[in-house]
Amino acid sequence: MILRGLVDFNISSGLDPSTLFINECGGGPAASLFRIPDGSIVILQRGSIKKRMRVIKGDASECDFHFAELNPNTARLFRVKAEERFLLVFNGRTRVMKMIRVPVTRDTALFVLDRNRLHENAITLGGPFIDDLGIFSTRKTIIVIRGGVCKRFRILKSRVETPDLFFQLTAANASRFGLNNGKKYRLAYNQITNRLVIGMQVT
Repeated sequence: MILRGLVDFNISSGLDPSTLFINECGGGPAASLFRIPDGSIVILQRGSIKKRMRVIKGDASECDFHFAELNPNTARLFRVKAEERFLLVFNGRTRVMKMIRVPVTRDTALFVLDRNRLHENAITLGGPFIDDLGIFSTRKTIIVIRGGVCKRFRILKSRVETPDLFFQLTAANASRFGLNNGKKYRLAYNQITNRLVIGMQVT
């Protein structure tokens, strides 16, 4: 039996050093990882680093992306920092749970024209965009790339409540990046480089 799922890590000083806490979120992508029985003993492994851990499951909730938690000392052992995204792969036969760093997340989002001229140097991110793409909460700017065009923008969070991902740029920036209002685009965000690459139009 192989179970897997993407999680964003939190660091919790209140957690036992030999505990891995995992929590399934209603807004997260499909994942079989959370079928692992609560209290399971696993060998957590990243590269050559291994440690015997007890898996504790949280109550499934309506958060936007699955998450896991480690004690600060255990996080240092596995070289894990807060909000980093990993794929956890559990082998039920060997009891080994491998940690695989996944810095790049791909998704699609709707482009909506921003009519506010004061936002020439800003990108507005709406819906669960920040959580779904794995943008660190400490990031105030982001580099946007499409084709040969590259520009750094200040990040604004939309106040519009919606379950769908969307992003906004002014007309001048939309023209610069070749974006059409009301169309969806493929996106790829890299946590390490803080770059958002806008790809093909999909609708």
